[in-house]
Amino acid sequence: MQDITTALLQQLGWTDMPAWAGLLVTVIDVIIIVLLAMLVKGFVGRTLQSIHKRLAQRTKNVEEQKRIDTIDRMLRYVTSVVISIIAIMVILDELGVSIAPFLATAGVVGIAISFGAQSLVKDYFTALCFCWKTKYGKATLSKPPLVLAQLKK
Repeated sequence: MQDITTALLQQLGWTDMPAWAGLLVTVIDVIIIVLLAMLVKGFVGRTLQSIHKRLAQRTKNVEEQKRIDTIDRMLRYVTSVVISIIAIMVILDELGVSIAPFLATAGVVGIAISFGAQSLVKDYFTALCFCWKTKYGKATLSKPPLVLAQLKK
C-alpha cells in the first residue's frame, strides 16, 4: 500500500521526497486503513440492521422477537471483532511489524483453546441453536447455567 501512496504523492508533485516523507506515507496508509475498517463496519452494521428489521416485521411473537434481537447482537459483536482484528493486523503490517508470528501464535493458541474449552464451545453453539430454534430468547439465556443444564439432559 505504501507503493500506491508514494506513487500518488509523486503524481501530485512530490518528486523529491524528504526523509520524513516515509513517515507521512505510513500515517496516510494507517488513516486509510482505519477509515476503510470503519466503512466496512458501517456497511456490515447496516446490512445486519436491515436483515433484523425484515425479520422483525415478519414476526408478531414476542419470544421470536427476543431470539432475533439476541442473534442480531451476537452477529454484530462477532463481525465487529473480526473486522477490528483484521484492521489491526493490516496496520501492524503497514508499520513494519511482522504479523507472521502473531498468526502462528494465534493458530497454536486457537488449537490449545479448542482442546481446553471444547465443551464450553459446544455448549455455546448448542445454546445458539437452541435460541434459534426454540421458544427461548434473550430473557431465558440471561441465566446460562439453567439453560445449559437443561441442554445437557
